[in-house]
Amino acid sequence: ILVALGRPAEALLSYQHALKLEPHHWEAAYHCGELLHGSARFEEALSYFNRCDEQRPHQVRTLQARARCLRALKRFDECLAENLRAYALDPADPISCNNVGNALLSLERPEEALGWFDKALALQPNSGEVLLNKASTLAQLARFDEAMVIYERAVAIDPNDHMAAWNLAVLQLLTGNLEVGWRGH
Repeated sequence: ILVALGRPAEALLSYQHALKLEPHHWEAAYHCGELLHGSARFEEALSYFNRCDEQRPHQVRTLQARARCLRALKRFDECLAENLRAYALDPADPISCNNVGNALLSLERPEEALGWFDKALALQPNSGEVLLNKASTLAQLARFDEAMVIYERAVAIDPNDHMAAWNLAVLQLLTGNLEVGWRGH
C-alpha cells in the first residue's frame, strides 16, 4: 500500500522491520530488493536478492532480479550467468530468453544475442520489447533492411509504441528514405 501511495522509503522500512521479526520472510526480502533496485541502490538490492536465493534456491524470479542488479553494476559476465541459470530452470520463459540476449549485448556479442531474441519471439511473438531489442541489434550490425521490417512489425502490433515508431523513423532517415523518415520523426 505504501508503494502505491508513493511512499517507497516507508515501504522499505516496513519490509525491513518484517525481516527483523521474521528473518526468513522471502517476500519481504524480495520487496526490499525491488525497492532498493528502484532507488538505484544496486549493491544493497543484490544483497537482499542473494538472501532470497539462499532461502529458496532455484527461483527464476530471484535469478532474474539478481541479474538486473548485476547488469546495473556492469558485472556483465555474472549477469549472463544468472540469466542462463534462469533460462535453464524455465526454457519456456520468454523473459529469460530476452534477458540472456540483453546480457550478451552488454558483453558486445550481438550475433549471439539475436538467437536469444528469436527464442523469446518464438515464445511470445508480439512482444514489443523483444521486437525492439532484435531490431536495434540488427541495426547495430548494419542489417538495416531486416531491422526496418522488425520495427515495422512492432509499430503494426502497437501503433502507440512511440519508441518503435521513433526508431523506425530514424532508421529510415539513416538509410536515405527522408520523406518517410521525416514524417515519422
